[in-house]
Amino acid sequence: MNTYRKPLDFHSLPAIIQGMIEENSSAAAVIDELIQNKGENNALASLIILDDMNIRGVQINNLYKICDQNINKLYEKITNITKEDIDNLNFNSFAVCKYKAVFEGTKKDRKANPEKYIFTDEERNTIRNKKSKDRAHDILEERPNKNKEKNRHVEIPKPRFLNHKIDSYLDREINAKITEVISEKNKVEIK
Repeated sequence: MNTYRKPLDFHSLPAIIQGMIEENSSAAAVIDELIQNKGENNALASLIILDDMNIRGVQINNLYKICDQNINKLYEKITNITKEDIDNLNFNSFAVCKYKAVFEGTKKDRKANPEKYIFTDEERNTIRNKKSKDRAHDILEERPNKNKEKNRHVEIPKPRFLNHKIDSYLDREINAKITEVISEKNKVEIK
């Protein structure tokens, strides 16, 4: 089974767009806005750049979201993309797309070595663990200031992600520990 993305058909702009959206309506809307605001030639050049970086479909929409859903920011990001931008996109896309965006690589290499351009289970777990650590850090940063009024009971808000589906054992363990810490903090009055 071929795991690499189908090559684009460069015979017409509609064929290129069809290949780039990968049946994702949000990506289609982003590309349509790109064409309307930057013209067909600039949009085509942008799509070729994105394809060279193995960015299609839902990844296009995620990149647009990273750019605050601003088409001018997206165009600038595409034309000046960095390795850090690619890492950020992969961080935000791994759960919804099996393909990795790449900073370097060729279509020929993608066809010869498709496994390099697909997230491995180990890479997915690494990203999940990093996201869990980031969430835990955010929660700890939100804790109240100890210099507030004396003898005042402080309510610590519940983590916003506790109600979401937990997708790994590590997430469950972190959530349990955070809940335990928050429960203990809610019982303590600051003196």
